[in-house]
Amino acid sequence: VFVSNVPRVPGRSISDSIENFFNRNYPDHYLCHRAVYNVNKFAKLNRKRDWLQNLLEYNQLKLKRHPEERPASK
Repeated sequence: VFVSNVPRVPGRSISDSIENFFNRNYPDHYLCHRAVYNVNKFAKLNRKRDWLQNLLEYNQLKLKRHPEERPASK
């Protein structure tokens, strides 16, 4: 989940504010958080993830249509 503008608690760091917000509102689901400082690097990782997901789905469809032929790449 990507969030921005989490309400800040006076006297606490932003990291503590985020942890406090999610522990209070989603105590059963919150595990941890990580701050992103270089958005370009993060966007690049997201594009790569999307590309790999498309490749996986393509090969799964290919295998489903022709189960005797395994997908291969050069």
